[in-house]
Amino acid sequence: MNIGIRLIGSILILVGCTAIGFSAASLCRTKVKVIQNFLHLLDCMMTELRCRVTPLPELCKNVSGSSGAFCNTMLSFSETLDSQIAPNPMACMEHALAQGHIPCQEYADCLCELAGALGCYDLTGQLRQLEGLRGKWNQTLEHMENDLAMRVRYFRVLGICAGCALTILLV
Repeated sequence: MNIGIRLIGSILILVGCTAIGFSAASLCRTKVKVIQNFLHLLDCMMTELRCRVTPLPELCKNVSGSSGAFCNTMLSFSETLDSQIAPNPMACMEHALAQGHIPCQEYADCLCELAGALGCYDLTGQLRQLEGLRGKWNQTLEHMENDLAMRVRYFRVLGICAGCALTILLV
Protein backbone atom coordinates (compact mmCIF):
# COMPACT_ATOMS: atom_id res chain seq x y z
CA MET A 1 0.00 0.00 0.00
CA ASN A 2 2.80 2.41 0.91
CA ILE A 3 4.62 1.76 -2.40
CA GLY A 4 1.43 2.45 -4.37
CA ILE A 5 0.93 5.78 -2.65
CA ARG A 6 4.56 6.74 -3.31
CA LEU A 7 4.19 5.77 -6.96
CA ILE A 8 1.03 7.84 -7.33
CA GLY A 9 2.71 10.78 -5.54
CA SER A 10 5.76 10.50 -7.81
CA ILE A 11 3.61 10.51 -10.92
CA LEU A 12 1.66 13.54 -9.66
CA ILE A 13 4.88 15.44 -8.89
CA LEU A 14 6.33 14.63 -12.31
CA VAL A 15 3.12 15.63 -14.11
CA GLY A 16 2.76 18.81 -12.03
CA CYS A 17 6.30 20.03 -12.69
CA THR A 18 6.01 19.18 -16.37
CA ALA A 19 2.75 21.13 -16.57
CA ILE A 20 4.41 24.16 -14.94
CA GLY A 21 7.23 23.99 -17.49
CA PHE A 22 4.80 23.75 -20.40
CA SER A 23 2.74 26.60 -18.94
CA ALA A 24 5.84 28.84 -18.79
CA ALA A 25 6.60 27.93 -22.41
CA SER A 26 3.05 28.89 -23.38
CA LEU A 27 3.44 32.23 -21.61
CA CYS A 28 6.48 32.98 -23.78
CA ARG A 29 4.40 32.39 -26.89
CA THR A 30 1.58 34.54 -25.51
CA LYS A 31 3.94 37.50 -25.04
CA VAL A 32 4.99 37.24 -28.70
CA LYS A 33 1.33 37.16 -29.79
CA VAL A 34 0.58 40.25 -27.68
CA ILE A 35 3.28 42.21 -29.48
CA GLN A 36 2.12 40.92 -32.88
CA ASN A 37 -1.45 42.08 -32.09
CA PHE A 38 -0.14 45.46 -30.99
CA LEU A 39 1.87 45.89 -34.20
CA HIS A 40 -1.26 45.05 -36.19
CA LEU A 41 -3.15 47.69 -34.20
CA LEU A 42 -0.45 50.27 -34.97
CA ASP A 43 -0.56 49.40 -38.68
CA CYS A 44 -4.33 49.89 -38.74
CA MET A 45 -4.06 53.23 -36.96
CA MET A 46 -1.30 54.52 -39.25
CA THR A 47 -3.22 53.45 -42.35
CA GLU A 48 -6.36 55.16 -41.07
CA LEU A 49 -4.48 58.36 -40.24
CA ARG A 50 -2.74 58.47 -43.63
CA CYS A 51 -5.92 57.89 -45.64
CA ARG A 52 -8.35 60.01 -43.64
CA VAL A 53 -8.01 62.50 -40.87
CA THR A 54 -10.25 60.73 -38.38
CA PRO A 55 -10.91 62.17 -34.91
CA LEU A 56 -9.10 60.22 -32.21
CA PRO A 57 -12.17 58.67 -30.49
CA GLU A 58 -13.55 57.47 -33.82
CA LEU A 59 -10.12 56.20 -34.88
CA CYS A 60 -9.82 54.09 -31.73
CA LYS A 61 -13.35 52.79 -32.18
CA ASN A 62 -12.63 51.84 -35.82
CA VAL A 63 -9.43 49.95 -35.07
CA SER A 64 -10.85 48.18 -32.02
CA GLY A 65 -12.59 45.66 -34.28
CA SER A 66 -9.29 44.54 -35.79
CA SER A 67 -7.14 44.73 -32.69
CA GLY A 68 -7.72 41.23 -31.32
CA ALA A 69 -6.79 41.10 -27.65
CA PHE A 70 -6.89 44.88 -27.34
CA CYS A 71 -10.50 45.20 -28.54
CA ASN A 72 -12.28 45.86 -25.22
CA THR A 73 -9.63 48.24 -23.95
CA MET A 74 -9.60 50.23 -27.19
CA LEU A 75 -13.41 50.52 -27.09
CA SER A 76 -13.22 51.74 -23.51
CA PHE A 77 -10.44 54.16 -24.48
CA SER A 78 -12.60 55.47 -27.34
CA GLU A 79 -15.57 56.01 -25.02
CA THR A 80 -13.35 57.74 -22.45
CA LEU A 81 -11.92 60.05 -25.10
CA ASP A 82 -15.38 60.78 -26.50
CA SER A 83 -16.87 61.64 -23.11
CA GLN A 84 -13.78 63.71 -22.22
CA ILE A 85 -13.44 62.22 -18.75
CA ALA A 86 -9.72 63.02 -18.63
CA PRO A 87 -7.79 65.96 -20.10
CA ASN A 88 -5.29 64.04 -22.27
CA PRO A 89 -5.02 60.66 -24.05
CA MET A 90 -2.63 59.21 -21.46
CA ALA A 91 -5.06 59.88 -18.60
CA CYS A 92 -7.91 58.48 -20.73
CA MET A 93 -5.91 55.30 -21.35
CA GLU A 94 -5.17 54.92 -17.64
CA HIS A 95 -8.90 55.29 -16.98
CA ALA A 96 -9.71 52.68 -19.67
CA LEU A 97 -7.10 50.28 -18.29
CA ALA A 98 -8.54 50.69 -14.79
CA GLN A 99 -12.01 49.70 -16.08
CA GLY A 100 -11.01 46.57 -17.96
CA HIS A 101 -9.25 43.37 -17.09
CA ILE A 102 -5.76 43.27 -18.53
CA PRO A 103 -4.44 39.70 -18.85
CA CYS A 104 -0.77 40.68 -18.63
CA GLN A 105 1.39 43.72 -18.04
CA GLU A 106 2.57 43.76 -21.68
CA TYR A 107 -0.92 44.90 -22.74
CA ALA A 108 -0.83 47.84 -20.39
CA ASP A 109 2.73 48.81 -21.39
CA CYS A 110 1.89 48.76 -25.11
CA LEU A 111 -1.31 50.73 -24.71
CA CYS A 112 0.22 53.38 -22.42
CA GLU A 113 2.96 54.01 -24.96
CA LEU A 114 0.32 54.24 -27.67
CA ALA A 115 -1.67 56.79 -25.70
CA GLY A 116 1.49 58.83 -25.18
CA ALA A 117 2.01 58.96 -28.94
CA LEU A 118 -1.54 60.09 -29.75
CA GLY A 119 -3.29 63.38 -29.40
CA CYS A 120 -0.32 65.51 -28.41
CA TYR A 121 0.97 66.32 -31.89
CA ASP A 122 -0.31 67.30 -35.31
CA LEU A 123 -0.99 64.61 -37.92
CA THR A 124 2.60 64.28 -39.16
CA GLY A 125 3.85 64.26 -35.57
CA GLN A 126 1.41 61.52 -34.61
CA LEU A 127 2.44 59.44 -37.62
CA ARG A 128 6.09 59.94 -36.75
CA GLN A 129 5.43 58.92 -33.14
CA LEU A 130 3.47 55.83 -34.25
CA GLU A 131 6.23 54.83 -36.69
CA GLY A 132 8.83 55.20 -33.94
CA LEU A 133 6.69 53.15 -31.59
CA ARG A 134 6.22 50.52 -34.28
CA GLY A 135 9.98 50.36 -34.88
CA LYS A 136 10.68 49.92 -31.18
CA TRP A 137 8.12 47.14 -30.70
CA ASN A 138 9.12 45.49 -33.99
CA GLN A 139 12.70 45.29 -32.73
CA THR A 140 11.47 43.84 -29.43
CA LEU A 141 9.44 41.27 -31.37
CA GLU A 142 12.46 40.24 -33.45
CA HIS A 143 14.53 39.67 -30.30
CA MET A 144 11.75 37.66 -28.70
CA GLU A 145 11.16 35.56 -31.82
CA ASN A 146 14.89 34.79 -32.12
CA ASP A 147 14.94 33.42 -28.58
CA LEU A 148 11.45 31.92 -28.59
CA ALA A 149 12.23 28.37 -29.74
CA MET A 150 15.16 28.10 -27.34
CA ARG A 151 13.18 29.47 -24.39
CA VAL A 152 10.22 27.21 -25.04
CA ARG A 153 12.51 24.19 -25.17
CA TYR A 154 14.32 25.28 -21.97
CA PHE A 155 11.10 25.73 -20.01
CA ARG A 156 9.75 22.36 -21.12
CA VAL A 157 12.98 20.53 -20.30
CA LEU A 158 13.31 22.39 -17.01
CA GLY A 159 9.80 21.32 -15.98
CA ILE A 160 10.47 17.68 -16.81
CA CYS A 161 13.89 17.67 -15.11
CA ALA A 162 12.54 19.38 -12.00
CA GLY A 163 9.77 16.81 -11.81
CA CYS A 164 12.26 13.96 -12.16
CA ALA A 165 14.57 15.45 -9.53
CA LEU A 166 11.76 15.95 -7.03
CA THR A 167 10.47 12.46 -7.69
CA ILE A 168 13.92 10.98 -7.04
CA LEU A 169 14.35 13.05 -3.86
CA LEU A 170 10.98 12.14 -2.45
CA VAL A 171 10.95 8.45 -3.36
